[in-house]
Amino acid sequence: MKANPKVSIIIPNYNHAQFLEERIESVLNQTYQDFEIILLDDSSTDNSLEILSRYESHPKVSHFEVNQQNSGSVFKQWVKGIKLAKGEYIWIAESDDVAHLHFLEKMIVIAEPKENVGLIFCKSKVIDEFGNKTGSFLQPPHDKTEFAIHGEELVSTYIIRKLSILNASSVLYKSEALRAVDYTKLSEFTNVGDMFTYSIIGLTNTNYFLDEFLNFHRLHGKNTTTINSINNKIIKDRIDLIQFLIPKFETEIGRKNILNFYFRQILKSLDDSMFKINIKTLDLLLEFNYFNFRTYFKIKLLVLFYTLGRGTIPYFVRETYKRMFNKLLV
Repeated sequence: MKANPKVSIIIPNYNHAQFLEERIESVLNQTYQDFEIILLDDSSTDNSLEILSRYESHPKVSHFEVNQQNSGSVFKQWVKGIKLAKGEYIWIAESDDVAHLHFLEKMIVIAEPKENVGLIFCKSKVIDEFGNKTGSFLQPPHDKTEFAIHGEELVSTYIIRKLSILNASSVLYKSEALRAVDYTKLSEFTNVGDMFTYSIIGLTNTNYFLDEFLNFHRLHGKNTTTINSINNKIIKDRIDLIQFLIPKFETEIGRKNILNFYFRQILKSLDDSMFKINIKTLDLLLEFNYFNFRTYFKIKLLVLFYTLGRGTIPYFVRETYKRMFNKLLV
């Protein structure tokens, strides 16, 4: 293996033994071969280590790191892998997904001539737990075949309001851009650390879209996003992301897109456990002039009313607030 490979491929695993061999083989068999592989395991309780150990001595594997205790967040594993990576580009290949064999070759061809590139992303086809194609696919929520995301207006539109990068495995990062992300903040997320990363990179670099299906995203009952959507942890992380981004947006479009994203979360997050984070978010929005004190007071009253009402809110109150939110976004 070269001392300085072009690409570092990080495979962070937790309890995905049944998918590991297919994932790793789809990486090893890439048509573009200038890469190292960093295998990470977050204290799996299935037979993941047995499978990973088979690849430990493979010439493409530069690191095989196993946590003795589970870290609680895949994004802590991201950070661990990024610090070990030597490549000019970094691909975080989630352990339950699969790659098209031309993924790296085609992504590198697009990335190399670009200026100020932060990341390149492609479309994904969906597969089930057995590897069967479901017929579903993941692509940006518009019909543009080529586009770039740069600056707060486009970041807020195509990452915050409408998430265009729909699967982390579909992304190839320029390592310099990825290393500029705040590792401490990234490690705090259980969810949406990917959105955080895309956003921060897009504010100072350019994120490019390749209009090809080069990634296979596996949907199954053990997906982190699926689990955390059910227990609402994902809502807390989304609001935490909003708090971090509020001071970074100054344009009218950027600020409205932040508000739009927050207003979509707030009616899902009005319970006792979310009271403090909602109040803190409202305080920040007022401090940075996203709305006036009258609006701040009305929304704060909604949060208080819902909390004191032990999680119940009349239908007409909910609809009244929805109308108010819509007026603010016109």
